[in-house]
Amino acid sequence: MRLFRADFYRLFRSKLFYALVVLNAAVALVFTFNSYAMYRGGYTASALSTVMNGVGSGMGMLGILIALFAAVFVGHDYASGAVRNKIMAGCGRLKIYWSKLVCVTFAGTCIYLAYQLAGLAVGAPLMGFGGEGAAVVAGYFFLGLFLVFAYSALFTALVMLTQSTTISLIVGIIAPLVISLLTINVVGELQGHTDFVGDEAVFVPCDWPAWAQGLVRFIFALIPSGPACSVSMSFVATELAQTPALFFAYYALSCVWVVLSAAGGALLFRKIDVK
Repeated sequence: MRLFRADFYRLFRSKLFYALVVLNAAVALVFTFNSYAMYRGGYTASALSTVMNGVGSGMGMLGILIALFAAVFVGHDYASGAVRNKIMAGCGRLKIYWSKLVCVTFAGTCIYLAYQLAGLAVGAPLMGFGGEGAAVVAGYFFLGLFLVFAYSALFTALVMLTQSTTISLIVGIIAPLVISLLTINVVGELQGHTDFVGDEAVFVPCDWPAWAQGLVRFIFALIPSGPACSVSMSFVATELAQTPALFFAYYALSCVWVVLSAAGGALLFRKIDVK
């Protein structure tokens, strides 16, 4: 409990934490008002698009924000020698690790909720949810929440094991962007494209072998990323709204990443030489 109190004391005094909460809420409002402008113009838009955007969008922003916070928050303890001092004081490595993990997860959850609550408070009264039921809206909302848990566990492990703010920042920012670009390009290829024969548009399906398409879909389904998860769902069903039970499969995948990274990271942290 002393470790928890110390970490949460630092959290609630962290300017970065509050800045990321405000930033994500502002992004939600900008996206919602842009969607509302499209809605007023006769285009298809609803508050559900804001909820889905908060899960990851095309930028993987959720993962980047959590990686940024974890790298700075945990990396500061290494740079100041606090982690080493806690170990020498007999606090126990596992307790130190789990305290950091809980604190990063709590911060990531607050950052995520800032987006969703701001977007829902404005978007729902203005546009509604496009006829989608509460189960679908809640499904996407909790999908993002489980992704927060997975991201927090992964990036906490990364910082605790590399002991480097710089490495964690580079990986945390570049990895979601690379995954997003791969998702956009590869998924676009798998879904086929449209060519023009004269003035007539002709749909050209993907010519990859069936086994290659299945392998890529399986890999994307496993990636704990907002854009990868939200897009790879189309591989499983044409419309997630028609099969809301699929959400639970993605919740389970996020839980697997949490268990693997949290348990594995904690065990490896017991053996590394803390600088």
